[in-house]
Amino acid sequence: MITPQGFWEVRIGETLAANEARIGGRLYEIGGDPTSCLVLGLPEVGGLYFIAATPTGEPVEDRDQLVVGRVSADRNGWLTDTGIEVGMSVQEAEGILGDTIVERRPHAYIEGGEYLVVGEPDERYVFETDGSQVVEIHAGFEPVVSYIEACS
Repeated sequence: MITPQGFWEVRIGETLAANEARIGGRLYEIGGDPTSCLVLGLPEVGGLYFIAATPTGEPVEDRDQLVVGRVSADRNGWLTDTGIEVGMSVQEAEGILGDTIVERRPHAYIEGGEYLVVGEPDERYVFETDGSQVVEIHAGFEPVVSYIEACS
């Protein structure tokens, strides 16, 4: 299950050093810059990725100082605590979310798509849609949870 607090033993709001000590290994780097923002994955876990960024926006000397700010799912099978997953119809997701949707933004790249925003800035979901289905789910804190292109 993915939540704004994290996934499994990976905790949102904690440094990479603390998270990697807890899980007993390193998250693997998918892309980004180790002094400001990294896209990371868990070995043998597909369809999920994490974003760790600088807590202040200023570059850090060591990747271990980056703070995990988001967990994202880009494949079905990973549920939120309310049961939403990638591939679910927007209509069904909206029925579950109801008035917890605090903002709707037009999608930056998908015509007719939207970002459905749920929760407070420090514990938030952003559901990406293509107008008919949920295509990605992001959970974490602002501004990292709303980055459109992973580390930007």
